[in-house]
Amino acid sequence: MADYYRFSVFNVISFSFLAGNIIVLYALRLGAGNVLVGLIGASYQVTFVFSLIGRRMVRRMGAVKLFGYFWLIRYLLMLPVLLTVLPGLREQSGLVLAIVTLSAFGFNISKGIGITATKPIVGEIPPSRERGAFIANGHLIVNLGAIITGTTMALVLGQDSPVGRYALLLSIGILAGVAASYFILRLPEPKEAGAGFAGRFRDGLKAAFEPGPFRTLNTANVLLVFVVAMSHSFLIVFFKRVYGYADGDVVFFTVAGSAGGATMALITRAVIDRVGAKPLLFMFAAVLLFVHVPLFVAPSLAGAWVWLFPALVYFFFVMAQFGILNAADNYFFAATAAEERLDLGIVFGLGTGIFGALGSFMGGVVLSSLEALLPGGPERAFRGFYMILVAVALVAIVRLWRLPDLNSYPIPDAIGMLFSPRDIRAIRLLNRLRRSRTMEEEQTAVAALGQTSSRLAVGGLHERLSSPSLTIRLEAITALRNSTLTPEVESALIDAVQSQQYTTAHLAAELLGESGAVASVPALREAVTAADYMVSAKAMLALARLNDVESIGPIESILERSVNPRVTIYAAKALEVFG
Repeated sequence: MADYYRFSVFNVISFSFLAGNIIVLYALRLGAGNVLVGLIGASYQVTFVFSLIGRRMVRRMGAVKLFGYFWLIRYLLMLPVLLTVLPGLREQSGLVLAIVTLSAFGFNISKGIGITATKPIVGEIPPSRERGAFIANGHLIVNLGAIITGTTMALVLGQDSPVGRYALLLSIGILAGVAASYFILRLPEPKEAGAGFAGRFRDGLKAAFEPGPFRTLNTANVLLVFVVAMSHSFLIVFFKRVYGYADGDVVFFTVAGSAGGATMALITRAVIDRVGAKPLLFMFAAVLLFVHVPLFVAPSLAGAWVWLFPALVYFFFVMAQFGILNAADNYFFAATAAEERLDLGIVFGLGTGIFGALGSFMGGVVLSSLEALLPGGPERAFRGFYMILVAVALVAIVRLWRLPDLNSYPIPDAIGMLFSPRDIRAIRLLNRLRRSRTMEEEQTAVAALGQTSSRLAVGGLHERLSSPSLTIRLEAITALRNSTLTPEVESALIDAVQSQQYTTAHLAAELLGESGAVASVPALREAVTAADYMVSAKAMLALARLNDVESIGPIESILERSVNPRVTIYAAKALEVFG
């Protein structure tokens, strides 16, 4: 995981200094209009179309080499942009804008080929139970890095910044990109997902459009991507034209956006593996919708609000943008098998790319059309622009509600948990349990979880039922006594009855009886005759509590012949429970 995190660090530096806001600002500095800004923005979305080329190459090259080599090529393709600062060339405005646009497209076409391999690679780097936190950590690195690079840009760039300053930042971005490519090539080749490399893409394409969780996710995702892409590039235009902010000011506001993305990552890595991806995807989509309401109003600003308003807009917009990306990726892994991730990942990316490009390009076309249809200042055009975005976001949110609850709590339950002190405490204890490095730390966290009476505690205690430590298993079973057992926990307790005799099997049998786990009856019947007299005793009482009347005869037989006082007492107690 360390190499992936190192890649993320250098990648965010390179992206911040080569793409996104800086390239839009540079294009505006060179005289680009709305349509060209939209076209440049669209180049960042068409990347996924070229994953079809990557699909044909991954079988021969392997996922890691495909990712690493084409990531390197994308940075080298940005070298011509450095030439646009030359005085003789810069006088030819059409040519320099063409170079910037073509380099941006080359940058993103190469990315599209390389990104084919990301889903298979990322899906196997962390354990599945920690995948949500791992993906969120990657976004945390991205956004913290963006804060640093964004602050740097805000200090370097100002109103009508010299093009030489842009060239300096672009050069740093290219060098950082080369370093990022090096760390990609150090990642392990995925094994489970590799089984799908030899298949036919058309089979994966057919599976993608069959009714099911993936199709529902993909539909909702493309609508949200359309909204994000249509809005993203023109936030800069909005604040420059409606409020008159300078380039350096806008970059400062994007730093606030990165703080929103970092906040999202901190929240997500703490809770997503506990409550699931679906409720977080829904909540971040709702944030995306509501952040456009004040943009629609475009209020007059005075005093501190001159800085607070755009900073808050960027904060919540980027929080929603990265939150949707993070939660959608997590739900994708929950909805797909390892061997499906290559093809379904391409379909998922194609949907993202096509609708992202459409959103970016249509943003420029729609905004220019509204300015022509609604004279009287840019405020009226932007009001209509954001009204369209709110309507599309509402449709996406309705679609998200219909997603199955794969490895997730229902949305109302999850929202309640995130505002419940008891459940928040359980989440903190589960995260402490995951980070525990000694038996004492683990035992303390397990014992504390048993006192929370939160449903969330059950999932974390499940894994401890098969711990090699007797003490941890004892604490886990004790902690589960006040909880409603899940099918996974019941299965683990049944396995404990069968495999942990002379240690904690008797406690597992007792808990199964107390919790009404009817599925445990066959295992408990076998345990009645176990050599471990404690297991035999607890199993008889558990069967009585489960009202398994077929066990009355065997229990009576044990009562008649047993010479063990404890077994005799429990057999009599079981028959008493039977009545």
